[in-house]
Amino acid sequence: MAALDLRGRPEGGGSVTLTGNLGLGPSRIANLGMALEGAVLRDPNRYQTRASGSLSLTGPLFGGGTLGGRLVLAESELRLARGGAATSDTLLPALAHVGESAAARATRARAGMDGIAGPDPNGNGRFMRVDLTIEAPQRVFLRGRGLDAELGGAVRLQGTTRAVIPSGGFNLIRGRIEVLGKRFDLTEGNLSLEGRFVPRLSLVAATRTNAGEARVEVTGSAAKPEVHFRSSPELPEEEVLAQLLFGRNLSSLSPIQTAQLASAIAQLAGAAGEGVVSRLRREAGLDDLDLITEDDGAAAVRAGKYLSENVYADILIGAEGRSEVTLNLDLSPALTARGRAGADGSTGLGLFFERDY
Repeated sequence: MAALDLRGRPEGGGSVTLTGNLGLGPSRIANLGMALEGAVLRDPNRYQTRASGSLSLTGPLFGGGTLGGRLVLAESELRLARGGAATSDTLLPALAHVGESAAARATRARAGMDGIAGPDPNGNGRFMRVDLTIEAPQRVFLRGRGLDAELGGAVRLQGTTRAVIPSGGFNLIRGRIEVLGKRFDLTEGNLSLEGRFVPRLSLVAATRTNAGEARVEVTGSAAKPEVHFRSSPELPEEEVLAQLLFGRNLSSLSPIQTAQLASAIAQLAGAAGEGVVSRLRREAGLDDLDLITEDDGAAAVRAGKYLSENVYADILIGAEGRSEVTLNLDLSPALTARGRAGADGSTGLGLFFERDY
């Protein structure tokens, strides 16, 4: 029998402690406890969280043991991958092991990676039973593809280490979806785990347009969510999106608005990487560069640049040579002086007070 007392700190912060006893016989009988205190767990492309709680590992390690416990998550972020992410079904395709030694084959068998099912799917063979609860009552942030939502809830993991069966999920607390600078508040939604270890989304934003009620729906697997646009009365999805973004029929959009519509669809589909405008902004050394549509449907270009730490210049160039320059001087964190001058001789000066609560 070996007595364990191990302590460590994950790279991102927090602490992990492993204590207890481990048998040295063939069955490796364990009685181990793991304590996590603010331990940072993360995958740079998928998630980051800070976990606290305790886990226990009891019984034989190579069949019939139990992994259980309860974890509470602090602020967590789940990221919707651009263009879809690999799931547990696609991360590791079928491999052919050429010239594999007996020792290597035995190692894969002990890890349950030899492609042969264990004698008992309930965990009484070489797999361990699982009974783990993960709680996060709030501050679970789902971000990406224009989404920024906060959820809260709990998930319970059961089954075996070979076939984990999750249940439960997280419900919407608040959130929004942003498309081309327009924000739509989410009215309902949840993220659930039902039978597979892949979250499923169901998020809805509803608003009124000139043509009636419109809904933005984000549904399906978190690895590859689908975005749909519905309306009442029913209209084609492209028409609904045109009404949402511009308040106009699809047939009456200007060329720049049509391009913006295509960009919005690419963003929501996860196919939009760094666009032409973003590359131009970076190469020109600007802090902001945007193509916008004015109230009359004409295209305009807006460029912004910090001249110093507290002076920001904004230039708007519209159709027919119309232009406007705005200077913002931050006098304090809450007070800004703003001056404006247009090519037509118009000017303006004002003080603006702003405080967040």
